[in-house]
Amino acid sequence: MRKKTPFIRLGPPLKYQNASDLECAVSAYFRHCKKHKLRPGICGLAAWLGMHRSTLKRYEKQESVPEEYKDIIVRARTEIEAYNEQLIYSRDTFQGAKFILENNFSGSDWICLFQ
Repeated sequence: MRKKTPFIRLGPPLKYQNASDLECAVSAYFRHCKKHKLRPGICGLAAWLGMHRSTLKRYEKQESVPEEYKDIIVRARTEIEAYNEQLIYSRDTFQGAKFILENNFSGSDWICLFQ
């Protein structure tokens, strides 16, 4: 059995000191969007969390961020992607949703679908 290496934090300090605080803030963002009939998005989530979207990307990608943080951000991005996926079925929102999906969510997967 492989021994787990200790977690070493490199880079700037994390804005949220633990995963449960981050999870609560992400959940609050989606509740806010639902309550006010807003469309959730990556930039909106980043603004709600008080950070730049590049910081969200860092939380998701870098090894120096705890795995729990990555899981929370991946789930949030997936929820936003699913929301935009539903918008492609409407004539009024198709072009905007297409742009968002192609440019923010593994574009090559969505580009193949739209061609």
